[in-house]
Amino acid sequence: MIEALRKSFGLFAAPAFWATALKSLLLTLPLAALAFWAGLELAGLLPDSPNRVLQWILQVAGVAAALFGALLLFPALASLVVGLFLDDIAEATERKYYPGDPPGRELPLVTGAMQGVRMGVRVILINLLALPVYLILLVIPPFAAAFWLAVNGWLLSREYFGMVASRHMDAASERALRRRASGRVFLAGCLIAVMFGVPGLNLAAPLIGTALMVHVFKGVAKVART
Repeated sequence: MIEALRKSFGLFAAPAFWATALKSLLLTLPLAALAFWAGLELAGLLPDSPNRVLQWILQVAGVAAALFGALLLFPALASLVVGLFLDDIAEATERKYYPGDPPGRELPLVTGAMQGVRMGVRVILINLLALPVYLILLVIPPFAAAFWLAVNGWLLSREYFGMVASRHMDAASERALRRRASGRVFLAGCLIAVMFGVPGLNLAAPLIGTALMVHVFKGVAKVART
């Protein structure tokens, strides 16, 4: 897994990575800004307090909650976009590290977009369902972080592996392969979730995560063939 992660970060040296990253950011950042704005608007619905100190505390808490919500949803928002550029990153990774393997089939743009939308919607819905638990666990931040990592690691592992594997096999074969290597796939999903939680790195997390999952898929597919 460490070697797969090292190779994934090696994409930073590829010009194609930066071109794809720029296109991805131009779509993802406005979505994150929109989520932050929506959070501020919701916070503004709270009733005003006649106490100036309490009112200031409520305003600060509203901004903090809006920021927390935007960060919480960032993996989902980025996932809405990544489907558009999955082929670019997966193909670049396979061409560089697996030139002797049969190339994956190119997914139609509409198919990639729909995969990204489905993944984004699932991540948003699951995180919204888990939001009460997040808020309760915030009193013990390490527990909240661990729960967030477990939830999003599981989600991202399923979705990213599925998108990468769809270039090479049908859905039933992908599920069977993922079950055989569930531990390794889940660990890769947790690593992707961690990247989403690191400021700055989270902007490239969908692309690095795609490359990482290509290496994981290649590894588990090779073991399955032996």
